[in-house]
Amino acid sequence: AMEAAQEARKAFADQGIKYMEVKALLAAAAIQMERGELDLAALDEGLQTAKEARELAIELKDKRLEAMCLTATIDGEGLLVSPDDALNAAEEALDLCLEVQDRSMEAFILCKMSEWNVRLRDFSRAISDAQDAVEIYREMDSPQELNALRLLLQLLLHLAEVREARLIASEALQRFRELGNRSAQIDIIEILVEVHLKSDNLQEAVSASKDGIRLCKEMSETTRQAALMLKLGRGRLNTGDAEKAVAIGEDAWTLLQEHSATKEKVECMQLLCEAKLRQDGAEEALGQVEESLIHFESGKDVYGAAVAAKLCAELQLKTNRFDEAKQNALKAKEAFRKARQKKEEAEALKLCSQVLWKKNEHKERKCAEARGMFRQFEAAEEDEVCCLYVQAENSARHAAEEAAQEGSVQPDKPASKKVRTALDESLKAAEAGLKILRFASLAQNPELHGELLCAKAQALTQQSRFDAALVCLDEAVLRFRELEDYQLEANALTLAANNLQFLNRGDEALEALEEAVVLYQHCMDDEGEVNAQKMLNKMLEKRRKPAQRTPDMPAAPTGPMGTPVWEQTEDAPVEAKAQTTATALKTGPALNMSSVTPEMIMGKVREVAAAVTGAESGELEIETPLMEAGMTSASAVLLRELLVKDLPGVNLPVTLAFDYPSISEMSEMIVGSMQAIAN
Repeated sequence: AMEAAQEARKAFADQGIKYMEVKALLAAAAIQMERGELDLAALDEGLQTAKEARELAIELKDKRLEAMCLTATIDGEGLLVSPDDALNAAEEALDLCLEVQDRSMEAFILCKMSEWNVRLRDFSRAISDAQDAVEIYREMDSPQELNALRLLLQLLLHLAEVREARLIASEALQRFRELGNRSAQIDIIEILVEVHLKSDNLQEAVSASKDGIRLCKEMSETTRQAALMLKLGRGRLNTGDAEKAVAIGEDAWTLLQEHSATKEKVECMQLLCEAKLRQDGAEEALGQVEESLIHFESGKDVYGAAVAAKLCAELQLKTNRFDEAKQNALKAKEAFRKARQKKEEAEALKLCSQVLWKKNEHKERKCAEARGMFRQFEAAEEDEVCCLYVQAENSARHAAEEAAQEGSVQPDKPASKKVRTALDESLKAAEAGLKILRFASLAQNPELHGELLCAKAQALTQQSRFDAALVCLDEAVLRFRELEDYQLEANALTLAANNLQFLNRGDEALEALEEAVVLYQHCMDDEGEVNAQKMLNKMLEKRRKPAQRTPDMPAAPTGPMGTPVWEQTEDAPVEAKAQTTATALKTGPALNMSSVTPEMIMGKVREVAAAVTGAESGELEIETPLMEAGMTSASAVLLRELLVKDLPGVNLPVTLAFDYPSISEMSEMIVGSMQAIAN
């Protein structure tokens, strides 16, 4: 297709037919931008081609053609620059359309504007644009009205405006009935079924589906009939009726057998998998998906086979069949690559890394590779954070394995470079994940937040930074408690008990373990209960004997001046612990808040941070988390107290050092809060 477009462009250019040369350039741009954000390099080429076409249109003084060229740049500007740039291009194109009175292109541009306003979360404007497009297409009696209607109704459903969506869909259905347009009726019925399901009105959805299925049978539209059945099956499953969902799914699969309807077949397989998983368990669901995989492979359906292989891997991971899961995850990755589905390829790679993690193959770097792929896409922050979590866990476990092999877990023996590197990687991955959660509107994901905190705590524990690890674990316990996830809370309490033991806080460690045992019993985690009980019995046994030093971990440095063992070289002597008391810490005079600047704020934060960590002010990197510079949970409290004293009138959260772990983040928060108060 690209070769044909380029050849046409050359032929028209040679003959001096500039109007058709522009049309050929627009065809080439459409081909280049067809995959959108899944191929950013091609998208950029397409954008440049469309801009070249526009220059020729301007030379021709053809405003309608120029409007077409501008319309072709909208998605490229939005994905490569910003949504605002997309809207600017759309508005410029819209002005030209109004000037040349091209109503069809005007409606198309309004639909584009609606889509980009959604990305900017301006839903009221998005709905207004979609409504205007529907009205224009309706006046023109254009078949494109259905696309605009679908856009409008999906927006209303997203905002839970179910009543308005139902009213608009019902009116449209009645109009298409009067016009005798059966195909359009089926389209509207599909949307109406979604509306009824969204409002938990299953009976209305069933009634609408029956009308749609009757029309599909009359028109021999087997694929659309199956699509309607699948919507109904999903509705049954959402109400807990897995048995009926299975029956509907099996009927739909039978209808689709002889058709090359990849999208509908994949949806059918996913519905049957979920329904059988709820009804009969993972083994039955796996059997269903394996049959689908054979079907897709025999029909040489690359995308369908990729989705089926990924589903197989997920179910095999659930049933601890790690070798088969790895094989299918890699098969899915390769199939998605062939189908040029980059995001799905990244998801398969992430799944593969999770399988390797469960197999204790901690040296593999597939998670870092998957994270790199997710960073190319919008709204993929949660997937990226999941990769960082697995990466942090893998690196921490790899460090533990290396330390065990080298014997560097003995008291006061410095860790090797391999161990230090692995622990640094673990902490960096955990910190990166936590930072994304703070700044990417993912704070509502407490489970992922808690798991990252636990991963970070494991690395800190291996570095003998027990106070810092406990800060993380305390927060993780609160997160899991909010979720009422007893198993994860028990895991965090067990890790906390380990750190408390190394800090000689035996009573607190016993209390944490006793609570963990009760939680494991509550969620029927036999393995977790046995391990926690063993730890508890071991601690109680030690209490009956004379006190002695814990043999398996170096003592925690008590002062901020001590160089931690993990930062010492292998041939260096272990440094003596430095003693610094809170009363000995002194900082400069308090700032005059009426004339303070952001630079002065950052200078004061750096000065106080240096005092509590024992570092020189110039040694502290403003982007480095202070916990990595030697700050403990006790000195974190002191840091806040000193800042409250030196920045009079500024309200600082109790969890300041945790929520804003670096000098730059603390400074930005303080400056922002001061500006908010001033405003």
